[in-house]
Amino acid sequence: MKLETAFALFFTIWSSMGCESQSTAESDYNLTPSGLKHLNVQHGEGQKVMEGGEGMVKEKMGYTDGTELYSTDSTLIYTAELVKIIRPQYNENQDIGEEMKKSGFEMIQVQGGTFTMGGSNLVDDGGPAELRIADECPHPVRVHDFSIGKYEVTQADWLEIMGTNPSKQKNCAECPVEQVSWNDIQKFIAKANEKYDTHFRLPTEEEWEFAAKGGNNSGNYIYSGGDNAKEVAWFSDNSEDKPHPVGLLKANAIGIYDMSGNIWEWCHNEKTPYPCDTIGKIFDSKVLRGGSFSHRQHNVRVNDRNARNASMKLPTLGFRLAK
Repeated sequence: MKLETAFALFFTIWSSMGCESQSTAESDYNLTPSGLKHLNVQHGEGQKVMEGGEGMVKEKMGYTDGTELYSTDSTLIYTAELVKIIRPQYNENQDIGEEMKKSGFEMIQVQGGTFTMGGSNLVDDGGPAELRIADECPHPVRVHDFSIGKYEVTQADWLEIMGTNPSKQKNCAECPVEQVSWNDIQKFIAKANEKYDTHFRLPTEEEWEFAAKGGNNSGNYIYSGGDNAKEVAWFSDNSEDKPHPVGLLKANAIGIYDMSGNIWEWCHNEKTPYPCDTIGKIFDSKVLRGGSFSHRQHNVRVNDRNARNASMKLPTLGFRLAK
Protein backbone atom coordinates (compact mmCIF):
# COMPACT_ATOMS: atom_id res chain seq x y z
CA MET A 1 0.00 0.00 0.00
CA LYS A 2 1.29 3.44 -0.90
CA LEU A 3 0.24 6.38 1.18
CA GLU A 4 0.98 10.02 1.81
CA THR A 5 0.43 12.05 4.94
CA ALA A 6 -1.98 14.43 3.24
CA PHE A 7 -3.96 14.57 6.47
CA ALA A 8 -1.26 16.72 8.10
CA LEU A 9 -3.61 18.71 10.29
CA PHE A 10 -2.69 21.33 12.83
CA PHE A 11 -4.55 22.93 15.69
CA THR A 12 -4.02 26.55 16.70
CA ILE A 13 -5.63 27.51 19.99
CA TRP A 14 -5.18 30.88 21.60
CA SER A 15 -6.79 33.12 24.18
CA SER A 16 -9.60 35.36 22.97
CA MET A 17 -7.99 38.25 24.86
CA GLY A 18 -6.12 39.40 21.78
CA CYS A 19 -4.27 37.18 19.34
CA GLU A 20 -2.24 37.50 16.28
CA SER A 21 -0.96 34.95 13.79
CA GLN A 22 2.62 33.73 14.13
CA SER A 23 4.72 31.93 11.52
CA THR A 24 5.38 28.25 12.11
CA ALA A 25 8.56 26.44 11.16
CA GLU A 26 8.48 22.88 9.84
CA SER A 27 10.41 21.76 12.93
CA ASP A 28 7.62 23.00 15.21
CA TYR A 29 5.23 20.24 14.19
CA ASN A 30 4.75 17.12 16.25
CA LEU A 31 4.82 13.84 14.36
CA THR A 32 2.74 10.73 15.07
CA PRO A 33 4.25 7.25 14.43
CA SER A 34 2.38 7.09 11.12
CA GLY A 35 3.71 10.47 9.96
CA LEU A 36 0.75 12.75 10.73
CA LYS A 37 1.95 16.26 11.55
CA HIS A 38 0.07 18.32 14.11
CA LEU A 39 0.63 21.47 16.08
CA ASN A 40 -0.71 22.74 19.39
CA VAL A 41 0.09 26.38 20.12
CA GLN A 42 -1.25 29.11 22.37
CA HIS A 43 -0.97 32.76 21.32
CA GLY A 44 -2.09 36.06 22.85
CA GLU A 45 -2.13 37.61 26.27
CA GLY A 46 -4.11 37.07 29.45
CA GLN A 47 -4.36 34.36 32.08
CA LYS A 48 -3.56 30.90 30.80
CA VAL A 49 -6.45 28.48 31.25
CA MET A 50 -5.49 25.79 33.74
CA GLU A 51 -5.26 22.27 32.40
CA GLY A 52 -8.68 20.64 32.60
CA GLY A 53 -10.44 24.00 32.89
CA GLU A 54 -12.63 25.77 30.39
CA GLY A 55 -12.18 29.07 28.68
CA MET A 56 -13.38 31.08 25.70
CA VAL A 57 -10.93 30.52 22.87
CA LYS A 58 -10.77 31.00 19.17
CA GLU A 59 -10.10 27.61 17.61
CA LYS A 60 -8.80 27.06 14.11
CA MET A 61 -8.07 23.82 12.25
CA GLY A 62 -6.38 23.56 8.89
CA TYR A 63 -3.82 21.85 6.69
CA THR A 64 -0.14 22.71 6.87
CA ASP A 65 -0.40 24.38 3.45
CA GLY A 66 -2.61 27.03 5.04
CA THR A 67 -5.97 25.71 3.86
CA GLU A 68 -8.45 26.34 6.65
CA LEU A 69 -11.04 23.72 7.63
CA TYR A 70 -12.91 25.86 10.14
CA SER A 71 -12.51 28.73 12.59
CA THR A 72 -14.84 29.43 15.48
CA ASP A 73 -15.23 31.04 18.90
CA SER A 74 -16.12 28.43 21.48
CA THR A 75 -15.81 27.32 25.07
CA LEU A 76 -13.12 24.65 25.01
CA ILE A 77 -11.46 22.32 27.49
CA TYR A 78 -7.83 23.41 27.52
CA THR A 79 -6.31 19.95 27.11
CA ALA A 80 -6.55 18.76 23.48
CA GLU A 81 -5.34 15.46 22.13
CA LEU A 82 -5.22 14.06 18.60
CA VAL A 83 -6.30 10.45 19.01
CA LYS A 84 -6.93 8.93 15.58
CA ILE A 85 -6.02 9.23 11.92
CA ILE A 86 -9.35 9.04 10.14
CA ARG A 87 -8.22 8.31 6.59
CA PRO A 88 -4.76 8.62 5.02
CA GLN A 89 -4.59 9.06 1.26
CA TYR A 90 -3.10 6.74 -1.35
CA ASN A 91 0.20 7.60 -2.99
CA GLU A 92 2.28 5.26 -5.12
CA ASN A 93 5.59 6.64 -3.90
CA GLN A 94 5.43 5.80 -0.19
CA ASP A 95 5.15 2.45 1.58
CA ILE A 96 2.42 1.77 4.10
CA GLY A 97 3.23 1.26 7.76
CA GLU A 98 1.67 -1.42 9.93
CA GLU A 99 -0.41 1.16 11.75
CA MET A 100 -2.16 2.28 8.57
CA LYS A 101 -5.59 1.12 7.49
CA LYS A 102 -5.99 -1.94 5.27
CA SER A 103 -6.99 -0.80 1.81
CA GLY A 104 -7.75 -2.21 -1.61
CA PHE A 105 -5.26 0.26 -3.07
CA GLU A 106 -2.39 -1.85 -1.73
CA MET A 107 -1.11 -4.02 -4.55
CA ILE A 108 0.75 -7.34 -4.75
CA GLN A 109 3.06 -7.85 -7.74
CA VAL A 110 2.39 -11.19 -9.43
CA GLN A 111 4.99 -12.72 -11.74
CA GLY A 112 3.36 -14.21 -14.82
CA GLY A 113 3.46 -17.85 -15.80
CA THR A 114 1.57 -20.84 -17.17
CA PHE A 115 -0.93 -22.64 -14.95
CA THR A 116 -3.84 -25.05 -15.13
CA MET A 117 -7.01 -23.01 -15.03
CA GLY A 118 -10.03 -24.84 -13.67
CA GLY A 119 -9.77 -28.28 -12.13
CA SER A 120 -11.23 -31.74 -11.92
CA ASN A 121 -12.67 -31.66 -8.40
CA LEU A 122 -16.22 -33.00 -8.77
CA VAL A 123 -18.64 -30.99 -6.67
CA ASP A 124 -22.23 -32.03 -6.14
CA ASP A 125 -24.07 -28.74 -6.37
CA GLY A 126 -27.41 -30.33 -7.17
CA GLY A 127 -27.02 -30.27 -10.95
CA PRO A 128 -26.63 -33.16 -13.39
CA ALA A 129 -23.51 -35.24 -12.69
CA GLU A 130 -22.22 -34.90 -16.26
CA LEU A 131 -22.16 -31.09 -15.93
CA ARG A 132 -20.48 -30.78 -12.54
CA ILE A 133 -17.13 -29.62 -13.90
CA ALA A 134 -18.29 -28.59 -17.36
CA ASP A 135 -17.70 -24.87 -16.89
CA GLU A 136 -14.44 -25.25 -14.91
CA CYS A 137 -12.71 -28.07 -16.77
CA PRO A 138 -8.87 -27.95 -16.55
CA HIS A 139 -6.87 -26.35 -19.36
CA PRO A 140 -3.51 -24.55 -19.65
CA VAL A 141 -3.42 -20.74 -19.58
CA ARG A 142 -0.55 -18.26 -19.63
CA VAL A 143 -0.71 -14.86 -17.95
CA HIS A 144 1.77 -11.98 -18.04
CA ASP A 145 3.09 -10.03 -15.05
CA PHE A 146 0.44 -7.94 -13.30
CA SER A 147 -0.47 -6.46 -9.92
CA ILE A 148 -3.59 -7.25 -7.91
CA GLY A 149 -5.10 -5.91 -4.69
CA LYS A 150 -3.78 -7.40 -1.48
CA TYR A 151 -7.27 -6.75 -0.09
CA GLU A 152 -10.73 -6.29 -1.52
CA VAL A 153 -11.67 -2.64 -2.05
CA THR A 154 -13.06 -1.38 1.24
CA GLN A 155 -15.89 0.93 2.15
CA ALA A 156 -13.32 3.54 3.16
CA ASP A 157 -11.66 3.26 -0.27
CA TRP A 158 -14.98 3.78 -2.04
CA LEU A 159 -15.92 6.69 0.22
CA GLU A 160 -12.55 8.33 -0.42
CA ILE A 161 -13.06 8.29 -4.19
CA MET A 162 -16.83 8.54 -4.62
CA GLY A 163 -17.89 10.41 -1.47
CA THR A 164 -20.69 7.95 -0.66
CA ASN A 165 -21.02 4.44 0.77
CA PRO A 166 -23.51 2.19 -1.08
CA SER A 167 -22.95 -0.84 1.19
CA LYS A 168 -25.80 -2.55 3.01
CA GLN A 169 -23.60 -3.17 6.06
CA LYS A 170 -22.26 0.28 6.88
CA ASN A 171 -20.16 1.44 9.84
CA CYS A 172 -17.37 -0.98 8.90
CA ALA A 173 -14.71 1.04 7.07
CA GLU A 174 -12.44 -1.96 6.47
CA CYS A 175 -15.22 -4.27 5.31
CA PRO A 176 -15.38 -4.74 1.53
CA VAL A 177 -17.64 -2.30 -0.26
CA GLU A 178 -20.72 -4.08 -1.64
CA GLN A 179 -23.86 -3.35 -3.60
CA VAL A 180 -21.71 -1.98 -6.42
CA SER A 181 -22.36 -3.02 -10.01
CA TRP A 182 -19.69 -3.66 -12.63
CA ASN A 183 -20.79 -0.38 -14.23
CA ASP A 184 -20.41 1.50 -10.91
CA ILE A 185 -16.90 0.14 -10.55
CA GLN A 186 -15.85 1.54 -13.93
CA LYS A 187 -16.74 5.03 -12.65
CA PHE A 188 -14.79 4.41 -9.43
CA ILE A 189 -11.75 3.26 -11.39
CA ALA A 190 -11.87 6.27 -13.71
CA LYS A 191 -11.96 8.68 -10.76
CA ALA A 192 -9.25 6.81 -8.84
CA ASN A 193 -6.97 6.79 -11.88
CA GLU A 194 -7.50 10.51 -12.43
CA LYS A 195 -6.90 11.32 -8.78
CA TYR A 196 -3.76 9.21 -8.40
CA ASP A 197 -2.47 9.26 -11.99
CA THR A 198 -2.28 5.48 -12.25
CA HIS A 199 -3.90 2.62 -14.20
CA PHE A 200 -6.20 0.62 -11.95
CA ARG A 201 -8.60 -1.83 -13.59
CA LEU A 202 -10.46 -5.01 -12.75
CA PRO A 203 -8.51 -8.27 -13.06
CA THR A 204 -9.29 -10.63 -15.89
CA GLU A 205 -10.75 -13.98 -14.86
CA GLU A 206 -7.45 -15.65 -15.78
CA GLU A 207 -5.43 -13.23 -13.63
CA TRP A 208 -7.87 -13.62 -10.77
CA GLU A 209 -7.61 -17.42 -10.67
CA PHE A 210 -3.82 -17.42 -11.12
CA ALA A 211 -3.46 -15.02 -8.17
CA ALA A 212 -6.00 -16.92 -6.07
CA LYS A 213 -4.09 -20.15 -6.59
CA GLY A 214 -0.87 -18.52 -5.41
CA GLY A 215 0.70 -17.67 -8.76
CA ASN A 216 3.88 -19.59 -9.43
CA ASN A 217 3.89 -20.64 -5.75
CA SER A 218 0.62 -22.53 -6.08
CA GLY A 219 0.05 -25.40 -3.66
CA ASN A 220 -2.91 -26.67 -5.71
CA TYR A 221 -5.26 -25.98 -2.82
CA ILE A 222 -9.03 -26.14 -3.01
CA TYR A 223 -9.39 -22.64 -1.55
CA SER A 224 -7.16 -19.60 -1.84
CA GLY A 225 -4.50 -20.26 0.78
CA GLY A 226 -5.28 -23.80 1.90
CA ASP A 227 -7.59 -26.81 1.98
CA ASN A 228 -9.29 -25.78 5.24
CA ALA A 229 -12.00 -23.33 4.21
CA LYS A 230 -12.48 -21.88 7.70
CA GLU A 231 -8.83 -20.79 7.85
CA VAL A 232 -8.99 -18.70 4.69
CA ALA A 233 -12.61 -17.84 3.88
CA TRP A 234 -15.74 -16.24 5.32
CA PHE A 235 -18.64 -18.35 4.09
CA SER A 236 -22.01 -19.63 5.33
CA ASP A 237 -20.52 -21.84 8.07
CA ASN A 238 -18.55 -19.09 9.86
CA SER A 239 -19.59 -15.65 8.59
CA GLU A 240 -22.77 -15.03 10.64
CA ASP A 241 -24.26 -14.05 7.26
CA LYS A 242 -22.29 -10.81 6.93
CA PRO A 243 -19.04 -9.60 5.36
CA HIS A 244 -16.03 -9.11 7.62
CA PRO A 245 -13.14 -6.63 7.65
CA VAL A 246 -10.54 -7.54 5.06
CA GLY A 247 -7.34 -9.36 5.97
CA LEU A 248 -8.48 -11.14 9.15
CA LEU A 249 -7.98 -14.70 7.93
CA LYS A 250 -4.94 -16.47 6.49
CA ALA A 251 -3.36 -15.06 3.33
CA ASN A 252 -2.50 -17.23 0.35
CA ALA A 253 1.01 -18.13 -0.82
CA ILE A 254 1.71 -14.70 -2.33
CA GLY A 255 0.19 -12.63 0.47
CA ILE A 256 -3.32 -11.96 -0.87
CA TYR A 257 -6.34 -12.08 1.46
CA ASP A 258 -9.99 -13.09 1.06
CA MET A 259 -9.88 -14.43 -2.49
CA SER A 260 -12.09 -17.22 -1.20
CA GLY A 261 -15.29 -16.00 0.45
CA ASN A 262 -16.17 -12.72 2.16
CA ILE A 263 -17.45 -11.00 -0.97
CA TRP A 264 -17.98 -12.02 -4.59
CA GLU A 265 -15.46 -10.22 -6.80
CA TRP A 266 -16.24 -8.79 -10.23
CA CYS A 267 -13.75 -9.54 -13.00
CA HIS A 268 -13.16 -7.51 -16.15
CA ASN A 269 -14.37 -9.96 -18.77
CA GLU A 270 -17.58 -11.73 -19.66
CA LYS A 271 -18.05 -15.37 -18.77
CA THR A 272 -17.23 -17.51 -21.82
CA PRO A 273 -16.84 -21.28 -22.18
CA TYR A 274 -13.45 -22.81 -21.52
CA PRO A 275 -11.92 -24.61 -24.55
CA CYS A 276 -12.76 -27.94 -22.89
CA ASP A 277 -16.27 -26.89 -21.79
CA THR A 278 -18.98 -29.43 -22.69
CA ILE A 279 -21.81 -26.93 -22.26
CA GLY A 280 -20.72 -24.41 -24.85
CA LYS A 281 -23.09 -21.73 -23.57
CA ILE A 282 -22.27 -18.07 -24.16
CA PHE A 283 -23.13 -15.82 -21.22
CA ASP A 284 -23.99 -12.14 -21.54
CA SER A 285 -22.72 -11.46 -18.03
CA LYS A 286 -19.53 -10.35 -16.29
CA VAL A 287 -17.54 -12.94 -14.37
CA LEU A 288 -17.80 -13.23 -10.57
CA ARG A 289 -15.20 -15.18 -8.62
CA GLY A 290 -14.45 -16.24 -5.05
CA GLY A 291 -17.91 -16.75 -3.56
CA SER A 292 -19.19 -14.73 -0.62
CA PHE A 293 -20.11 -14.80 3.07
CA SER A 294 -23.56 -16.18 2.21
CA HIS A 295 -22.40 -19.06 0.03
CA ARG A 296 -21.73 -22.69 0.82
CA GLN A 297 -18.23 -24.11 1.09
CA HIS A 298 -18.03 -25.46 -2.46
CA ASN A 299 -18.80 -21.97 -3.84
CA VAL A 300 -15.63 -20.44 -2.34
CA ARG A 301 -13.29 -22.81 -4.22
CA VAL A 302 -10.73 -21.09 -6.46
CA ASN A 303 -12.15 -22.90 -9.49
CA ASP A 304 -15.78 -21.92 -8.97
CA ARG A 305 -17.24 -19.60 -11.63
CA ASN A 306 -20.30 -17.41 -11.70
CA ALA A 307 -21.55 -14.36 -13.55
CA ARG A 308 -24.08 -11.55 -13.30
CA ASN A 309 -25.31 -8.75 -15.52
CA ALA A 310 -23.05 -5.68 -15.36
CA SER A 311 -25.83 -3.58 -13.81
CA MET A 312 -26.49 -6.01 -10.93
CA LYS A 313 -26.10 -4.72 -7.34
CA LEU A 314 -26.21 -7.12 -4.40
CA PRO A 315 -24.93 -7.05 -0.78
CA THR A 316 -22.70 -9.99 -1.78
CA LEU A 317 -21.00 -8.22 -4.73
CA GLY A 318 -17.70 -6.31 -4.45
CA PHE A 319 -14.30 -6.26 -6.15
CA ARG A 320 -10.54 -5.95 -5.95
CA LEU A 321 -8.30 -3.87 -8.18
CA ALA A 322 -5.58 -4.88 -10.62
CA LYS A 323 -2.97 -3.10 -12.72
